Amino acid sequence: MSDANAIPQWFSGSEHTHRVAAAIAQYGPIARTTLAQMLGLSQGALSRITSDLIYAGVIEELPAVAGTTGKLPERFTPKESSDRRGRPQTALVLCSNARTFVGVKVHGTSIVSAAVNAHGELVSGRHEIPIGADQSAEYVTSSIATLVRECSDDVAATDLPAPTAVGVAVGGHVIDDSIVTFAPFLHWEGTTDLGAMVYEATGLPCGVFNDIDSLLVDASWFGPGVGVDTFAVVTIGVGVGYSLAVHGEPVSYPDKSFGLVGHVLIDPEGPRC
Repeated sequence: MSDANAIPQWFSGSEHTHRVAAAIAQYGPIARTTLAQMLGLSQGALSRITSDLIYAGVIEELPAVAGTTGKLPERFTPKESSDRRGRPQTALVLCSNARTFVGVKVHGTSIVSAAVNAHGELVSGRHEIPIGADQSAEYVTSSIATLVRECSDDVAATDLPAPTAVGVAVGGHVIDDSIVTFAPFLHWEGTTDLGAMVYEATGLPCGVFNDIDSLLVDASWFGPGVGVDTFAVVTIGVGVGYSLAVHGEPVSYPDKSFGLVGHVLIDPEGPRC
C-alpha cells in the first residue's frame, strides 16, 4: 500500500505503546497490574505509557468490576496480590467513540456497508448496493464511495466523529492490505489496487482484506475468539473457507488470503492434494 493510502495512526508512540493500546482494545476492561504481567512490563513503564494514552484520548479509566480478567487467555492469568492496600483499582478500556470507521463487504452479487466505532460496534444503518452484470473494479469502487457517503451521513446525525478510514473485505487473495490479485466471484483478471481506488474515490485511507481473514480478526478482537488461545474460522458457501488463529493472532502463510481449506499445507512430504 502506498504511503498516501496508509491507514492513519490514531496516535504516535513506541512499539510498546502500540502493544499496550492493542492489548487494552482486545482484552479491556483490564487492570494495570494484569496488563503489566501480560506484556512483561514494569509497573513504572506501564504507568507512563497508559498516562500518555489517556492524555491522547485513546484509552480511559473505569472503576474495576468483577470479571475484569475474564477475557484473558489462560497463559496470561494474572498473579493476583493479596495486598489490597493503596488507591482503589481501576480498569482501562479503549475510548470506543473517539473514532469511527466504515466497513464494507464485497459479495459476488452485492456490496454491504456499515459504520462502526473503535470497539467494532455498529453506529450506522446497514446499506447495500447490488452487483449485476457490471462487476468491474470501477463499478465496485463507485458503489463503495456511495456507501461510504451514506454511512457518513448516518454518523453525521449523531455526536460521533466522522469516519476516518474504510475497511473492505473481499473474497479473494489480497497483498499489501490493498491489492487484489485473485477475486473469482468478481471475475477480475490481473491485479487491482482496490485500496488506492477507494482512497481516490472517497478521500479516506482504505485497507483491503480477505473476507475470511477479516472474520477471524473480528472474532479475535471483539467476538467469541477473545481470550481463546487457538481457534479456526470455517465458512461454508460457494466454497469452504478457512482461517486459523494461534495465541490470538492470525497465522500467516504464503497463500493465506485465498482462504480455501484445500490450500492449507498439512504435510510438506505428504501426498499431493
